[in-house]
Parts: sequence; C-alpha cells; structure tokens
Amino acid sequence: MKAFHFRLHAVLTLREQVEEAARQSCARAYSAVATATERLRDADAAIVASDELRRTQLVTGAPADQFEHARVFGILLTERRAGRMRELAEVRSRAEEAWRLLVAATQGREAMERLRRRQQSQHAYQEAQTEQKTLDELAGQRKRLVEAWREPATTV
Repeated sequence: MKAFHFRLHAVLTLREQVEEAARQSCARAYSAVATATERLRDADAAIVASDELRRTQLVTGAPADQFEHARVFGILLTERRAGRMRELAEVRSRAEEAWRLLVAATQGREAMERLRRRQQSQHAYQEAQTEQKTLDELAGQRKRLVEAWREPATTV
C-alpha cells in the first residue's frame, strides 16, 4: 500500500501560518481594547475626583482663582475623556477587523483540512479496492491451481 501524499501540504502550512498570525493580531487588538477601556475608566475617575474637589471648594469657600483653576482642569479632563472615547472606538474597530480576518483565516485553513481529509479518504478507498482486486486474483489463481492438481494426469 503506497503512502498518502497531500499535494497541497505547502498551501495548508501557509494557511496555518496565516491563521496563527491573525490569531496573534487579534489578541493584540483585544489587549489594546482592554488598555483603552482602562484608560477611559481612569479618565472617568479623574473627572469624578475633579468634580468632588470643586464641590469641596464651593463648600469651604475657596478663592475664586482656585475654583477657576479647578473648573479649567475639569474641562481639560472632559476633553481628555473625549479623546479616550475616540481611542476606544478606534481600537474596537481594529479589534473587529482583526476578528474578521481571524475568522477568514480559520475558514481557509479548515477548507484545506477538509480537502486533505477527503483526498485521504479517497486514497484509502482506492487502496482498499486495489488490495481487494489483488486478493480476488490470488484466490482465482489458487482455485485454478487446486483444480489442476485434482485432475488426473493422463499418460500417453
């Protein structure tokens, strides 16, 4: 029985490498989403702290210039938060694209593996048919030999 050889093995290997690269890219993209989400939470916490500082200044009767600095700082924090929101939207978009690429790469690899399995099954089926033909021929030859041996020899 001759061994099975998948002629598109190099293509399958390439598809596996593409899938692995897409998997790593997707992992990096989701890590960036987690980082951006954490930065947004930090910006939200800073805004809450700034608001609390302004409330405290109002209650304690802080000078107007300190209150104005706190207000301007609050505006700056709000702008920073808006930037963090844009950053988060951007990295989420990249993560979605990385996910789509990963799905496509996985589908490509799986298609090649299905083709390999199908060809391997066909090869095994053909080899089994060939082996059965050989066994049938051997059985037929054996039958003819047994019949020839059983016939009495004619002497002249």
